Amino acid sequence: MKKTLTALLAASALSLQLAFPTSAAALQGSISDFSPTSLIKKDGSYWAWSGKQAVPTQVHGLTDVKEAFAEQLVVKEDDTVWHWQRDAATNRVTIEQIPGAVGLASVLRYWEDEALIADASGAVFAVPVNPHGLVPSKTRKIEGIEGVAKIAAYQEVTPAYDRASVLVFLKKEGSVVRSAPELARFSPVPGWSGMLDIERNAGLKHDGTVWTLPEEVAETGRQDVKPAQVRGLSNIAKINGSAAIDRSGRLWFWGKTVTGQSDGVVYYKQQPVMLSAVQDVREAYLAERRLVALTDDGKLYETSVEGVKLAPNAKFNLLATGVEEVEASRHLIFQLKDGSLWGWGFNKNAELGYGDYELSHELPVPVQKPIAVILNGESVELTNGVVTRASQAFVPLRSVFEKLGAKLSWDDHAKTVTLTGVDPDKPLRITINYKTGITQLNGAAVNLQTPPFSVSGTSYLPLRFISEQLGAQVDWNQAAEKIDIRYE
Repeated sequence: MKKTLTALLAASALSLQLAFPTSAAALQGSISDFSPTSLIKKDGSYWAWSGKQAVPTQVHGLTDVKEAFAEQLVVKEDDTVWHWQRDAATNRVTIEQIPGAVGLASVLRYWEDEALIADASGAVFAVPVNPHGLVPSKTRKIEGIEGVAKIAAYQEVTPAYDRASVLVFLKKEGSVVRSAPELARFSPVPGWSGMLDIERNAGLKHDGTVWTLPEEVAETGRQDVKPAQVRGLSNIAKINGSAAIDRSGRLWFWGKTVTGQSDGVVYYKQQPVMLSAVQDVREAYLAERRLVALTDDGKLYETSVEGVKLAPNAKFNLLATGVEEVEASRHLIFQLKDGSLWGWGFNKNAELGYGDYELSHELPVPVQKPIAVILNGESVELTNGVVTRASQAFVPLRSVFEKLGAKLSWDDHAKTVTLTGVDPDKPLRITINYKTGITQLNGAAVNLQTPPFSVSGTSYLPLRFISEQLGAQVDWNQAAEKIDIRYE
């Protein structure tokens, strides 16, 4: 399982209570896998967020999904590999198979116009990239290399500041080869055999030592570089970026600390230091300028790597307890033992699935529930997922109500939406003012516990209140996390 809470769903005075769970324990087991910006439910449905989708939104057309990877790649139950992308202008989703790939082991976007994947058999494929995403139809298999378990990349810099990208491939039998981005020739890395893992230019050997390939090289010596042992690191069990965990569960930092912002950023190379504030560390992650540690007892801690030096007694702050799995990028998505998902850290593009665009969250926030809306037995394709506030479910403006026979009009200047029913025997006019929060039903003001709202230009309306005014019956299926609407 790859390593992303639920905001609890109270109805308004005019809507019946939706019986959403009062604790996250009710969600236990509903999510089978997740990535930093997506999740998979046990029914094989796939849900993604970030960008224009501020909360988990189902990607319709993707079924029987079992694993989620970077670059919007997924693996289905039959081990076929698929790429999906959403057109920002039309919201249309395109789903294409990666030809020839069977399962996925490693994904690396190493160049602006190309990504590499290693499938479960160890074959390597290059997939072109355009401004909208990967282009599966132009995938090509890379000849001359096989049995690959992981792909990494780093940059070599000469004294003249010429930069060259280097690709590094860890093979299943433990050897490592390197190549230029052209992928025309593969050279064994001297001394790197019996390797357990690679991270950028670093490699972990089976004997617990860590070795690095130089990032600064002579202009004529790029093909002759040799790895050097990182002194001070021994008996290491895992590496992840600039973090290492030894076989006694102690956490080490051996990378670069940082100060400043934008053009004033300065990095400080640090010798390996053992951090004494946390013990029994299971996993470690670097997210933005934070070092995060997950301990064997399920506690998640973080500390800053800002400054000239990270002290051995650096203070770690407790983020959460009862943590089972973590997925890290510039932010964290983590799952608790009760099955719920939480997000923490960087959130500029709604990476936490919480439903807002705050730059970051210093405290963990709940990833919104992946709730499907079913109308007369058919799943409704939403432009954005269901948002729950004060136990009330809200859906995007035009996602459901036009299917229920409502006519919608939007006054952009006044920021007012009007819904009109079509039943001549039951005149209906609902007006919602997003500036004032005032909602009117046939000219009379109604008191909604949570008024309608907008999230980054998407207008949300209360699902039950409007649906029932239009004559529909609304039921919450807690076990399946579905809202069933019946309308005749």
